[in-house]
Amino acid sequence: MRIEQETKRLVKRFASEPGVESEEFDCKSKEIVESSDGRKKLVKVLSAMANQAGGTVIIGVRKEQSDSLLIQGFPVDSEVVQYITQTALEYTTPPVSDLVDVNFVEYSGKRLLRIDVDKAREKPIQFKEKGDYVPWIRVGDGMDEMSSDQLLSFFQVRKREEYSLFSSEIEQRVSINVDLDSQDNVPSLRSPSNWLITTSEGPSMFVFGEPGLTHDFGKSVLYHVEEYVHASSAEEIEEVFNILEQTTDTSLLPSRLGYAIKLGDRQVVGRGHRWFVEDLEKIDQTIRLLEESHTEEPQSDNVPSDPRPIAVAYVSCSAGIFWIETQWRGDHFSRTKCGFVFTDIPFDSSGYQSFFRELGKHPDVYQQRRGLQMLTISGDSQHLGHPEVVNISSHPDAPEYMVVDNPLYHRIDELQNQARVNIPEYISNPLNGLNRIPLEIVGGYTESNDRMVELDSLTVFSKGLLMNTMFVSGWCR
Repeated sequence: MRIEQETKRLVKRFASEPGVESEEFDCKSKEIVESSDGRKKLVKVLSAMANQAGGTVIIGVRKEQSDSLLIQGFPVDSEVVQYITQTALEYTTPPVSDLVDVNFVEYSGKRLLRIDVDKAREKPIQFKEKGDYVPWIRVGDGMDEMSSDQLLSFFQVRKREEYSLFSSEIEQRVSINVDLDSQDNVPSLRSPSNWLITTSEGPSMFVFGEPGLTHDFGKSVLYHVEEYVHASSAEEIEEVFNILEQTTDTSLLPSRLGYAIKLGDRQVVGRGHRWFVEDLEKIDQTIRLLEESHTEEPQSDNVPSDPRPIAVAYVSCSAGIFWIETQWRGDHFSRTKCGFVFTDIPFDSSGYQSFFRELGKHPDVYQQRRGLQMLTISGDSQHLGHPEVVNISSHPDAPEYMVVDNPLYHRIDELQNQARVNIPEYISNPLNGLNRIPLEIVGGYTESNDRMVELDSLTVFSKGLLMNTMFVSGWCR
């Protein structure tokens, strides 16, 4: 019953919302499966979806020139599933047929074909075209060949997932004592008021906020629940926050939520869900500031010619954190996804279920994820470089932060040598490319020219989203 309701909702969206087709959703007319060339095009779409987050294709709906919707049903004895499976076996490697779930779904008295494809795990799905096997990804409702950077990112994420299968702890705690005197100059980028612009090199980003994931050391699993949601404008994303407050005990008091918007090797860091929504409303201005920041040291060529910044926010909630992610596509936000991470399954989950239900979603189960996902770094008496007091929220009651040089910037070997534990690359590499860190101040500070700042602790939680995203909370003294 649930798949029928979800299919009806998707078809209605396709009929009423122009441009609703995306990386994860597509509608095709029945004609695409009635020829061998058409079935090959369909399998190529499925392979491209599998190489990202998976998706859904509904076959048997077509928009007419009058914008009316034509429903094309399949007969009971249709052999279309066998034909699609055979094409997938012949034209993809590994076969995408291993990742698809095909169902006939009733709609307006006719049988539509719905294909759900899972995310590829071990290696990207390659599609045979002109004798060569090539991996593809979805770009909007179209497709592009996977670049070398995208292939690298694919394997980095899968490597993390593979590692997680064989590790028993979710957190490592280390203490570091690095020789800052031997560190090269760490670049500091100009930032507008109530913002902090940092570097974030490679396919990763940092979101600085309040701690939310705390537990007894040795715990071996975190619980994740997440869904894609329809939110293609700043107003619709703001409505997600409104529903969050109405259905759960999550507080969105000013400056509690941390967020970041990343383009290329630069990202802006801010606090407060109102300011997050405002920055999304003024996304063109945000893009210009990030593009201009790439002209500062260190020089970077990683500025997309077609800017599609990624925005992520998170806030602590009961027993964990809530997060939301979206990407700007030039005229709308897409791939909007949100969810919760819990250290334990909530005793009363009605609030979180109500939240998803209000968004038209019905996640069935909590995903249990094992392996190292958190790193807590404790400091010592060594002073941090170039401290500067900043306020990254426009609210007068927001806490002030001390921004300091990242002691691990371009010297992650120091962390690996001192940690004496195996810190995987999906945590260490991002820390290597972050230039400055905002830390909450413990016990206040004195106004003096010889201000000295020491690291108290820094906790990093790694989650694979569109980018490898680091949720960070930290204190200095």
